[in-house]
Amino acid sequence: CLLEQKKAPERAKGNLVESFLLSNHAEALWLTKQQKLSSSVASEGVDVKVSPPPPLPWPQDLGEWWQQTVLQYVSSLRSLAGCLVPLLAMALGMPSDYFSKAMEAPGPLWRLRMSRYPAVTPEKGQYGLAPHVDSSLLTILASREASSEDSGLAFHSEYLGGWVRPPLRTGMLLVNSGEWLRGLTNDTWPSARHYVTNPSHCNERWSLACFISPSPGALMGVAASCVSPERPAKYRLTCVAESL
Repeated sequence: CLLEQKKAPERAKGNLVESFLLSNHAEALWLTKQQKLSSSVASEGVDVKVSPPPPLPWPQDLGEWWQQTVLQYVSSLRSLAGCLVPLLAMALGMPSDYFSKAMEAPGPLWRLRMSRYPAVTPEKGQYGLAPHVDSSLLTILASREASSEDSGLAFHSEYLGGWVRPPLRTGMLLVNSGEWLRGLTNDTWPSARHYVTNPSHCNERWSLACFISPSPGALMGVAASCVSPERPAKYRLTCVAESL
């Protein structure tokens, strides 16, 4: 399929990070099922109820203000993703609305990881987050680096000859390509393999990573511009709901 189930890479030592995660995955999947059931009721007269998911586990001691701030931030990043995907489509040689179904309600799917990387000395072979790729379409990352000289993030680039660190720019948002984008481009655009460390032993590193994926029921396949007789499609038509 377009996106195979992937387990986190095995590692001998645990990651040096504390994270709090929120997502709309459960709610979006429930809404997708509700839409399908509504269609069944209309066509076959079958009425089946699906219980809604529990509410997101908001920390009560942080108050309503914190919750609304996080939701506003996520809403802004979803809007940003909506501006980015037409550019991706045109870069692929496809119509600008190629990703429109992927962004339709109840999607896009989002998952926000709020992370703290403590100021500690890692053991040999230990990371803040071990090398991995994201399963998303896009990942939008904001960070407060622990060092003014080095980013805690490193990417693997065949073109640049190995692991490289992005430049530090104040107020920068960094956009990673994920496994869904790799599949939709028939492996033309690789997913960004990366790891995280805290280069400082004195200051903490903080980050906000928002993973954006297609709407659960949106059928997606390899873009026509990435297929040729010499390079047939490697992945079948599928949707995110099949891989969750």
